[in-house]
Amino acid sequence: MGIPYKRWYDSEATISQAIRAWEAFPHPLQLLIAQHINSHIYDHWQNKAPNNGLVDPTITQHRLLGLFLSGAKRRWHDQDPEIRTAMNALACLNIEEQRRFATQILQIRNFMEDHTPEDENNMPADLHVAILYESIQRILNTTA
Repeated sequence: MGIPYKRWYDSEATISQAIRAWEAFPHPLQLLIAQHINSHIYDHWQNKAPNNGLVDPTITQHRLLGLFLSGAKRRWHDQDPEIRTAMNALACLNIEEQRRFATQILQIRNFMEDHTPEDENNMPADLHVAILYESIQRILNTTA
């Protein structure tokens, strides 16, 4: 008998790793990822019929309402409205979409681990940040 999962993303290893990585990122990067997720979902709903397969059909109205009205605000992603919205929206997506975003987040984590400031010989910090930002944008703008 397996251990029951507490959080919606714990049952899927890749998604769970991605959420933990997202949580560990600096706030500006957390926010950039949230904006990407929110923008993708908004664009998808703007361009397609509401019942387009993006949202997991097993999500009940009660669960959906609970996600958006969560009042505890104790979780890491509840502190910023943009991040909270993205996390709640991600919970409602179908598994393929969740995996796609998870893959992008893990690619960012791997990129960040491979490109630390000490790797860049005496590069000014602002240039290093600009290069990281541009590379992260490229990762987010590619489909998995």
